[in-house]
Amino acid sequence: MFSSTGEGKRLNTTSKKLQHLSGSKQLEDAIDWMLEVARSEGLDNAYTEDVTVPVWVRNNESLWMTRPRLQELNMLALGRSVGTPPGGIRAEVLVVRDFKDLERQAKKAAGKIVVYNSRWRNYHEAVQYRMSGAVRAAKVGAVATLVSSLTPFSLNTPHTGYQTYGKSLVKIPAAYITVEDAAMLERMQRRGQKVEVVLTMGAQNSPATTSRNTVTEVKGREWPRQVVVVSGHLDSWDVGQGALDDGGSLHSPDERYFWYHHSHGDTLSVIESGLLDLCLAVWTVIAYVTADITHNLPHLSL
Repeated sequence: MFSSTGEGKRLNTTSKKLQHLSGSKQLEDAIDWMLEVARSEGLDNAYTEDVTVPVWVRNNESLWMTRPRLQELNMLALGRSVGTPPGGIRAEVLVVRDFKDLERQAKKAAGKIVVYNSRWRNYHEAVQYRMSGAVRAAKVGAVATLVSSLTPFSLNTPHTGYQTYGKSLVKIPAAYITVEDAAMLERMQRRGQKVEVVLTMGAQNSPATTSRNTVTEVKGREWPRQVVVVSGHLDSWDVGQGALDDGGSLHSPDERYFWYHHSHGDTLSVIESGLLDLCLAVWTVIAYVTADITHNLPHLSL
C-alpha cells in the first residue's frame, strides 16, 4: 500500500504493529491504525466491515527428545491445533515419508507420534501434510503429529501455518519441526534406534469472535461505480513480523519466499532494499491499467 523508499520509511508498519494474529487485540489495533493512515492519506471512503474469525492462542510449548539421548528440538504448533495435556505427551515416534508410507506402517502407528519427513518439491505437495496430516495420523491411532517444516531451505528454523481437522471427531496435537530434526529422527529410526519424545503444547481454541475487513476506495472519474478489487491480508502469524508474509505478492524472487514464511525469520530485513518499492510500482500500474481498460475483463459472478 505504501512505498518504503528511504531508510526507515514506513518501518513503523512492522516495528509497531507486530504479530496480528486473527482474533487478537493486536490485529484490531492494526486495523484502527490502517484506517487512520488511509484517511490521513486522503483515500476515498475508508471503512470496515464486520467478519467472524477463529480465535487460537499458542501459549507455551516445547519438544524434547528423551531417547536415545536428551535433546531439545525446535518446534512451532500449527494454527488451530489442540494442545496436549498439561504434562505433555510422551511417546515413541514413527517417521514416515508420505501418506502411502503411513498406510504401509499403519499397524505400528497406534500410541505413537507420527513424524512426516516429506521431501520438498513444491508448496502444493508439501502443504498436504500440514493441512491434513493430523487427521490421517489419528485414523491409525497416533497421539500427535510432527511435520517437517514447509521450506526448501532451513537454518534449523521451524515454521508455522494453518491446519484443519475437518469433520474428524478425533483431534490430536500437530506441530512443525525443523527440516534438520525430521531428517535426524528418520536416520535414527533407520538405524533401529527407539526414539522417544515429550511434546508439550498449551495451544487453545476459543469461540469465534468478530473482527473487521478494512476497505478503502480510490474512485474513478469516468466510471466511479465500477470496481477493481485489490486485496491482501493484514493479519499475520505470532512469530516474526509478518512483513514477508503480508507483502508476499510484492516480493521477488519468489523462490526465496518459503525460506522465511511463517517463521521467526519473517522480517523486513529479508526483503531486498528498494525491491519492494519497484514491485509495488508494477502492481500499481497493473491496477491502474485494469481499472482504465475499455472492456470489462472476465470475472466470477458473485
